[in-house]
Amino acid sequence: MPHRADWQSTAEQVEERLQAGHFVECGASQERSIGWTEPRGQANGLLLESVAGQWIAKLMVETRALPASVVNRKVQERVAYLKPARGASLAKKEIRDLRRHRLELLPMAFTKQSSVAGLV
Repeated sequence: MPHRADWQSTAEQVEERLQAGHFVECGASQERSIGWTEPRGQANGLLLESVAGQWIAKLMVETRALPASVVNRKVQERVAYLKPARGASLAKKEIRDLRRHRLELLPMAFTKQSSVAGLV
């Protein structure tokens, strides 16, 4: 593993690169978002902190929690609605296709954030 002393980049150059991948919260139909955030939690602060000669960066991950039981319940509701209209059961492929309607449920899902800080 190369030692930081062998690097040619300055803290300012690394900061600029991290800014390109700045963390943005999940959008309404987005299941996951990953990006760099301020190590000290200060809004609009630096994404790369220098403490005692060490560089510190923090990676944030946000995911939307959409339990399978919720998806299954919505699929069963759709099946119960469509079955009488057709007068016949839905094929397994059609039921599997209904699971793709997760996008309708994503805006209602809770988000969970986790992060990891590390020395660069």
